[in-house]
Amino acid sequence: MKIDNPTAKTFPLNKIAAICDHTFLTRTEAYRERTLPGKSSIKRRQADFFQFLRSVCHGDLQPFAVCVRAEDIPHAYRFLEENNSKEKVVLVATVGFPEGAWYKTQYKLFETQYAMGEGADEIDMVLNYQALKEGNHARVLEEMQVLKKVVDRFGGKLKVILETSELSDELIAQACHLAAHGGADFVKTSTGFATTGVKAEQLKVVCNNFAGGIKISGGINAQNVQHFLSIISNSRPGVFALDPAKVRIGESQLLYTP
Repeated sequence: MKIDNPTAKTFPLNKIAAICDHTFLTRTEAYRERTLPGKSSIKRRQADFFQFLRSVCHGDLQPFAVCVRAEDIPHAYRFLEENNSKEKVVLVATVGFPEGAWYKTQYKLFETQYAMGEGADEIDMVLNYQALKEGNHARVLEEMQVLKKVVDRFGGKLKVILETSELSDELIAQACHLAAHGGADFVKTSTGFATTGVKAEQLKVVCNNFAGGIKISGGINAQNVQHFLSIISNSRPGVFALDPAKVRIGESQLLYTP
């Protein structure tokens, strides 16, 4: 694996896998243009979804978690159970994904209740960064607190997706402080669907303003993952390890190439 910074510590791929949230977030609608006439985009998406889960259950590299859409949780849960993998793989659901301002709090609340009730262990909610830009901190905070209560009731963890590409450094810092106040266990940098993924300087801002877990996501690949992990490691000398309680990687192709 290539590393951006030759002086930085290199982490082996099997250790990196152990902190990965391996993701499948593509909707059926995205398959329409990829599917041949006379074939079902619905069935093609379902086939890819179960192949994704099969690679997790039987692949050489074992991720810490799988991250799917809330509506996919019951299907993922059942598949993992049937393949004797539920006890070793954490199940993560996205909420308000991929645009935090597009979905009302009530909808995010429903998604959270549904996903946790169907077996999710963790929730990755997208921050309403439009409200943050407007200075409506109360709305941002209240939404996180509402979802956190549900997650806590099920004994789960809450990650807040900041969408760093849409925020200034000052707003990233504000979002981190609000996430901490709202009870977030992790902040996550990006959805992977916005302008860009996280950049190195933005990750440094996150590290300097949030003491909890950090999930790096959005364009994570073999060329940059080592550098991003080194940034986190250097920001917390003496206490950093590849511990999934402290750091995660959101990725879709780092471990298994489709």
